[in-house]
Amino acid sequence: MKYTPKQSEPKLTDTEVMEEACTILNDNLPLTADGYVCTGNDLWQILLGVSAKQTTMAPQKGHLSRDMCELGGCAE
Repeated sequence: MKYTPKQSEPKLTDTEVMEEACTILNDNLPLTADGYVCTGNDLWQILLGVSAKQTTMAPQKGHLSRDMCELGGCAE
């Protein structure tokens, strides 16, 4: 017999997962970036995005804000 989920079951979105993961990580392992206009939450969003996409962060001057948006770190 095939399982058919009920319509009332909540669905978890990628945004909710990212927000919850960042909250838990910030609470337990806060990060700071001295000299940058970047919060600990921004750093976690970048790190989680890179790990989720299984890629690397090549240091490219001037591309941090664009890369953050591509990894889901922009609040629009």
